[in-house]
Amino acid sequence: MLRMHKKVEKLVAFVVLLFITAILIGCQKADTEGSIYDALGYVPTFTSSACQFNVPEGTNVECGYLTVPEDRNLPDGSTIRLHVAVFKSTSPDPALDPVIHLYGGPGGSLLDLVNYYLNVGGYDFLKTRDYVLFSQRGTRYAEPYLDCPGAVELMWEMSGRGLTYYERRMEEIDFYLACQEDLLDRGINLTTYNSTENAADVNDLRFVLGYEQVNLYGVSYGARLALAVMRDFPNAVRSAIIDSGYPMNIHINHEFALSAARAFDLIFEGCAADTTCDSRYPDLETTFYRVIDNLNNNPALVSLSRGEVYIDGDDIIDLTFGSLYTFYGPDGVSWIPQMITIADRGDLQDLASAFEVMFADSNFSEGMYYSVLCREEVPFDSYETARSLTADLQSQIQDHYVTPSMFNICDAWESGQIDPEKKEPVNSDIPALVLTGQYDPITPPSYNRIIAETLSNSFFYEIPGIGHGAMRGNKCALDIGLQFLDDPTSEPDASCLQQ
Repeated sequence: MLRMHKKVEKLVAFVVLLFITAILIGCQKADTEGSIYDALGYVPTFTSSACQFNVPEGTNVECGYLTVPEDRNLPDGSTIRLHVAVFKSTSPDPALDPVIHLYGGPGGSLLDLVNYYLNVGGYDFLKTRDYVLFSQRGTRYAEPYLDCPGAVELMWEMSGRGLTYYERRMEEIDFYLACQEDLLDRGINLTTYNSTENAADVNDLRFVLGYEQVNLYGVSYGARLALAVMRDFPNAVRSAIIDSGYPMNIHINHEFALSAARAFDLIFEGCAADTTCDSRYPDLETTFYRVIDNLNNNPALVSLSRGEVYIDGDDIIDLTFGSLYTFYGPDGVSWIPQMITIADRGDLQDLASAFEVMFADSNFSEGMYYSVLCREEVPFDSYETARSLTADLQSQIQDHYVTPSMFNICDAWESGQIDPEKKEPVNSDIPALVLTGQYDPITPPSYNRIIAETLSNSFFYEIPGIGHGAMRGNKCALDIGLQFLDDPTSEPDASCLQQ
């Protein structure tokens, strides 16, 4: 019995030692991070609150606000608040590293799409770990919210008047510059609404929530933001899913039209090569451009929820482009030939539900959108270069995607200009999964291959048959992503891609 007591005493002593060591390590970590914030001159805070969005039934979520400086160079200056939702894992023993979702745009409202994202992968994340969604600075539910009230109403009004696409883009210039004046009058420092500050927000969010490391899930601009976090705060990141991203060093405004045309051409070529599609929709490319020309010459009046609008050929280009986003449904690619044929018949009213999506409220932050692009992209591009690079495209595509409006707005937008060093490719050995859709019209596979080249521990997959947003639009891509989260150091089984 005495021998047994000594064993128990040793075991208890060992457990106590482990407990004390854990406390000391935790205190050391907290002291280290605390000292970093002392040096920065601020400490981020988190305050619990009611959720400001519609919470799906049956979920366990904790909401609150992250408070950080608007400008970290002025830590005693104005502060901003970002709304945060932490969906708690359904596992009795969840992993300690959550998935933090980084949304696109820039300027999109992620928290308005909580139910959608839970159903296209979020519930799967919750089986093993927490799932964190938040409003990026400047977006809806953040304070301040850099929206431009009346933007959607302007779109309806211009289409109701039957303005041409070019006239619509040019009329928007005055509207958005007036919006900028309102934002400046509110005391908002537009130079601070950028990817560098955004990345620091992500790290501060990790800190206040008590996570040592996180997994990043970034889509579109969110993938670009994930790269910025990996660059600026590498120790905070366990792994990153880069979905439909674009590299730091790409001139996206020069290549926007080229990327869209590439995706459209793939559809036309694919239909021509498929016996069933070609027999139903012969010479689809010719039909597409005929529809654009006919409707630009004679726009069709279509009745929608807010009244009648004129639909022209440029609206058909936008509808085709939008159909390559999975918000339109996973069958968007295969629907495009039918849509073009309906438009060619002149039955535009039959497409009313699709046009409603195009004209719908999105709670988008136009101020955030222009602050990021006018700081990080447009200063390195030019209208003349964009026109030159796209000179060999169909004129309808070039004229649609290369207009001076963005450049004119950015010439006057007070966002400042990013340090050119921030435009360099991100080199990292953090485990990364890089996904891209075959038909992506804005961040094509070539962009994502470039990203993967400088991520030394990355796995790259092109997902066939889909457009922008791979994991949310394809079960195989989701399965690959879930495998990667379980073990980011092992190559996922991607055999489902062959099916």
